[in-house]
Amino acid sequence: MFIPIGGLVVAAIVIMLLICLKKALGLFKAKKPFKALLGILVTVIVAATALPNYIGIIAFDDPLRKMAPMASLILWASLLATFLILRAAYKTDSIERKTILGCIFYIVLALIIMSSSQWKEPQKFYVKYEASHIDHEIEALQQDKKTLARLFDYMANKRMLNAGDYKYMYEHGIISIEKLKHLVSIGNIDGKGLELLATRGIITLDEFQAVLDNKNLTAEAMQPLVDMGIAKKNDQGVYELKRAYIKIEEKIKTESDVNSH
Repeated sequence: MFIPIGGLVVAAIVIMLLICLKKALGLFKAKKPFKALLGILVTVIVAATALPNYIGIIAFDDPLRKMAPMASLILWASLLATFLILRAAYKTDSIERKTILGCIFYIVLALIIMSSSQWKEPQKFYVKYEASHIDHEIEALQQDKKTLARLFDYMANKRMLNAGDYKYMYEHGIISIEKLKHLVSIGNIDGKGLELLATRGIITLDEFQAVLDNKNLTAEAMQPLVDMGIAKKNDQGVYELKRAYIKIEEKIKTESDVNSH
């Protein structure tokens, strides 16, 4: 992103410079050769100063080394923008416009301060100021992790999370497969959720049936599967998966074969 942004900054510098010289200083007037030549000379000098910085942005591969020439370009652009803002504020009598221009001026002033100091030596700035905060940030993140773990256990015990939530957290490394299978084994996921996990290959049919054999799910939790013809209660009062469920497993296998080709 440095190269296109740098090019835009260079273009902005040239445009603002031309506006500054023409509108504010009255240069480039054809009837006044000296002013015209002076305007052209100043433009060439500033452009010649900005161009090496842009070349430096293109030449360096290390992003940190690109920061110094990029900071120089932003400094030039900010200085020119400051001149135009102050001139516009001086020319207007509207309080609203002066207020808006004042806000913009503070933003540009911040860019001048940053581009003239820490942006030129980002390594030094990072080592000097950021290192002292890293330990505190790590400690804060560890506390957040513990808080999230307690919140997860609470929501899991209250069955406030569904199988889709668990699937997402497992696939993104938030919970382990062991943790997920433990929740499955103790019946924290209803029958429709177990179907989702099984069709996605996260649990096996044997693990699914084991939950049913242990009678860990209520009739209400199993009712959607009964209605779909996927499970049926036998004479011993245990839900059994029916052969219709196997077709889903074969479908997943077929899809994986297509993806592998």
